[in-house]
Amino acid sequence: MMRTLHLQPNDLVLDLGCGKGATSIFLAKHYGVRVVALDLWTSAEYLNEKFSRLGYADRISAIQMDATQLLPFPENYFDTIFCMNSFNFYGGSVEYLRHIRESFTIQLDRCQAVKVFIMVQYIGT
Repeated sequence: MMRTLHLQPNDLVLDLGCGKGATSIFLAKHYGVRVVALDLWTSAEYLNEKFSRLGYADRISAIQMDATQLLPFPENYFDTIFCMNSFNFYGGSVEYLRHIRESFTIQLDRCQAVKVFIMVQYIGT
């Protein structure tokens, strides 16, 4: 799955719905990227302390906010937006994908566009 992202060292990745930050740490450790770890339920204080304790304070920073609201980042700020196992918490709708697109002025038809990778996991009965 990660190979699909074509991450480069020092890319800036938004880990949308990062939870306890495990994926953010994985991305920083194995791909050398910088990560903004964003989550509504896990406090930025907790995450930043964890990243610092594990030696990633220079690679990962946390923000606690609601990803369904306007996100405070300028156009083309991120190289990649990564969202794994949390899309369903945002409503899982086309409208939310439009919100993400508009929040980052993503132009999916341009080669220099931000790479958006969203993994939607569904567990059936």
